[in-house]
Amino acid sequence: MNVMNLADWHADPISPADAEVKLLQIRELIRHSAQSDNFNLRLQEIIARFWLGREIHGDVAQLLAQCRILVSEAWVHSIYGQLLMSHKLKGAFEQLQIGFNKAANYYSASDYLKVMKRQEILSYIVETESGGVACSLEMLLAEGNIIKKLTKSKGSYRFSYPSKDDISG
Repeated sequence: MNVMNLADWHADPISPADAEVKLLQIRELIRHSAQSDNFNLRLQEIIARFWLGREIHGDVAQLLAQCRILVSEAWVHSIYGQLLMSHKLKGAFEQLQIGFNKAANYYSASDYLKVMKRQEILSYIVETESGGVACSLEMLLAEGNIIKKLTKSKGSYRFSYPSKDDISG
């Protein structure tokens, strides 16, 4: 499995067939890995289960409950927010913001700016309870930029820079 970077987007849509193959590979790796190696695999398992249309809220809550360090919490919130955002589901941006705030001290300067800019554009996406068709990051950013241009004169969007209290945990 690939090494994951906290600043990257991990929620571009994949087909159910690809998700099933990934899920089988991940479960095999989990069976043969040391307990300490499971976190990354568990995140990847949540991603695969999401693209299979399975409920992941319980998995996310369970993984969050097992987190012992701030960066792990950042990972879970970020991945969950990205998955929700890929369908424009309610709560997506809130999860992205929580992840961003928890991860702020772990990003390199360039990654921090990359994620901050992405979050600012994604803050324009309209979320709904029922969500929408799966979108890649590229599609979400295009939509967010259009909405940003249309609403720029109003000056209202949800992104805010983290306070010192948010960053320090």
